[in-house]
Amino acid sequence: MEIPRNTFYGSIVIMKKEGVPMNTLIDIGCADGTFSLHCTEIFGKSMTLFNIDAQAVYEPSLRKIKEKLGGYYKIAAVSAFDGQVKFSVGPHPYWASAASGENFQYIESVTLDSLLKNLQLPEPYLIKMDIECGEFGALQGAISTLEKTSALILETNIFAGNGSGSFLDIYNFLAARNFSLFDITGLAFRETDMALYQIYTAFLNKKYEFRDKKGLVANEQSQDNLTAMMRQRRQELIEKNEQILSKY
Repeated sequence: MEIPRNTFYGSIVIMKKEGVPMNTLIDIGCADGTFSLHCTEIFGKSMTLFNIDAQAVYEPSLRKIKEKLGGYYKIAAVSAFDGQVKFSVGPHPYWASAASGENFQYIESVTLDSLLKNLQLPEPYLIKMDIECGEFGALQGAISTLEKTSALILETNIFAGNGSGSFLDIYNFLAARNFSLFDITGLAFRETDMALYQIYTAFLNKKYEFRDKKGLVANEQSQDNLTAMMRQRRQELIEKNEQILSKY
């Protein structure tokens, strides 16, 4: 199966290829559980699956995955606290979120730490979050869990117009907990002004870092090819400079 490099699946493939262990897949905001199924197709049944979503509409799909592949699922919102959270339902289930709105209900809210406390899940974890601006709050409720996590895939807002936590908030929070930025994929631009507003970020626990053990190119021939490309690139830029300057 060919995995496009510019997707978060590509990020995971590289990490696993380089020996990063991932024994449990925790998908928060899993919807119908498609991510866990795709990972099973790519990697086989090498990871215990734990699908989590706030909306009961997805429970039939998640129950079917559990029956076929084992693992776990939970219907609850994952956040920074245990209790209840005000949950808004948008025009489509994909856009529902723990935020203010006219059409809302109160649903169960749990931290990832409390949710996993009594489960004996194989470590370390691969965690994916796609919970409509709730990722930063969910991370704050996962301090103990992060210590047992090898990698994260997060839907991430570039700016935090609603106070939910931006890319920089998440980056600094995870950097302080021994994670480094591994990859950026899925760039999304606003229709109104084409400004970048959302990305998928991959973070790697520094315990499993491998990038410092390899160079930029694979061998001497690759280095020669790269040097030749840079020479050609400079010549093209000089010619472009002359074209622009000739207009003045």
